[in-house]
Order: sequence, then C-alpha cells, then structure tokens
Amino acid sequence: MSHSDTHNPWVVRSLPADYPGYLVFVVDAQSDQGNEHSLLVVGFSPQGEDPKDFDRKPNQTPLEEIRSFRALPSTIQSIENNLTIANMDFEDFRNAVHQDGIFRGFES
Repeated sequence: MSHSDTHNPWVVRSLPADYPGYLVFVVDAQSDQGNEHSLLVVGFSPQGEDPKDFDRKPNQTPLEEIRSFRALPSTIQSIENNLTIANMDFEDFRNAVHQDGIFRGFES
C-alpha cells in the first residue's frame, strides 16, 4: 500500500469539535502487524489562504485536505515538533516515505 492509499477521513471526522491542532497519530490494526509497529499520521491543516479555514472544526475539513502516511514510532516526536512549529510541511514528511509507505526518518 502506498502512502497515498491511506486516506482516512473517518479519523478527522470523529475528532471532537474543539480538537487542538491539525495533526493526529493513530494506532490502528496495521500498527499491530509486523515488527515495526508503524503509526498512521493524519494531517488536516487548511491548504488555502482564507483565515476562516483556520477556525473550522475537524468534521468540516474538506476530504481533499486530509492527508496521511505511516511512520515508525521513533520518528513521531520529530514529526510532531517540526509540524507544530511550522519548521517543515506535512508534504516534506510524506514525500520522504519509503516505497512501502512508511516514514523512517530522513536520509543523512
């Protein structure tokens, strides 16, 4: 499965209306498989320039703005830190996943 096939709108649509932020990490059935225990990383930050988009509730996120990829548990803190301070974009991580759709960190 490629990272583009892991589109999971149900994750975002089920978040509480007052959920803080635009990122969620999910332990799902695939996390239990294999020895890497990858997590699903789902981002849903507004893609436009309209300031009103930043006030929307998670269940109001357009489907095309919900993106995801899988990541190793050891990379989660780096992902969260860099996205929270806007040091990197969601696509920076998504574009760095391996062919199997899992982000294992950036190549040195």
